[in-house]
Amino acid sequence: MDSQTQEGFLLFADITGYEKYLNTVEIEHATGVIQELLELIINQSVPPMQYATLNGDGVLMHMPTKLFERPEVILELVESTYLIFKDRVKSIDRNNTCGCRACTSAPNLDLKFFVHYGKYLPQATQDDRVDLAGMDALLLKERKLKNQVENTQEPYVLFTNACLEKLDLELVDTFQNTAEYQHYGAIPTTRVSLSTRYKQLLEERRTFVSPSEADIDISVEITAPPIEIWEWLNNPYLRTQWMRARRWTELKRPGGRLGIGAQNHCGHALGNIIETVLDWYPFNFFTSKTEDRNMQMLQTFELTPSAGNDVTTVSWRVKIVKLPWRKLSSLIAPSAIRAIYQRDLWLLKKSIEGES
Repeated sequence: MDSQTQEGFLLFADITGYEKYLNTVEIEHATGVIQELLELIINQSVPPMQYATLNGDGVLMHMPTKLFERPEVILELVESTYLIFKDRVKSIDRNNTCGCRACTSAPNLDLKFFVHYGKYLPQATQDDRVDLAGMDALLLKERKLKNQVENTQEPYVLFTNACLEKLDLELVDTFQNTAEYQHYGAIPTTRVSLSTRYKQLLEERRTFVSPSEADIDISVEITAPPIEIWEWLNNPYLRTQWMRARRWTELKRPGGRLGIGAQNHCGHALGNIIETVLDWYPFNFFTSKTEDRNMQMLQTFELTPSAGNDVTTVSWRVKIVKLPWRKLSSLIAPSAIRAIYQRDLWLLKKSIEGES
């Protein structure tokens, strides 16, 4: 373990409604539900975050700046973890076979996140865990920032401005606040409602190329978690490394981040292609449209984890919308494109497993 002082992102995930939940349900069942949810948060966040410690109904995690290729992955991580958390508490109730209040009341639990940027010192504890020392880590561990939000039951993600300066995101529908803290001084924060964002994510139209409608359907199994592969699929610099003879660069980032409406440019020997993201479910799948003057295709990358998140099947499905000389191309193009993309997936596997 690196015992040197580090600088990076600190994230604290806090289960909302924990005390009320324990006071109104069977404790022997409640502890199992809470443990399941805490493990869900950790499994969804690590990597890229590094697990530090449990703190009652919360989890403290960290990530040194030097390990982030795209700092905006923090927001993607928060949103995807929240979606999965909400799905899980609903499923605990739906799949309830014991009839206990601990299961039927699980949907009353919610989640909020606190994200800060600063310096901290990882320290090994006597039980072989890791704790984080330093004032910046203490700010989250002691949940000092909770006093900036009046409605304590609301799900949200709260960023300190020190964190947002590093993320460089253009957030919308935000709430700003500032509070004074002993030994810290004034700490300005920006808060985003996760209940609002959750509704938006559920309502957005899904664009997804299924196996039945794909002209090309290929896959590869990679020994790596979905979140690591997600970076290789979406970071233009990394993408250029496994998509040979193509150079990817950023074009458009709505709100300063990848997501629906984002665009990338791909330069290759035959011309230029513009890629537009149509659907975006971090660490699960994304669908994009790639096009130039003569060609248009829809493609979905889907990640399916197994073996406890250590192995991931990467599926790449392509629907050809338009090609020049369509009648001839419909006979030749799919097999030619499939061969190129199959080679790409093999290079992706080699690049990621070679780094492990």
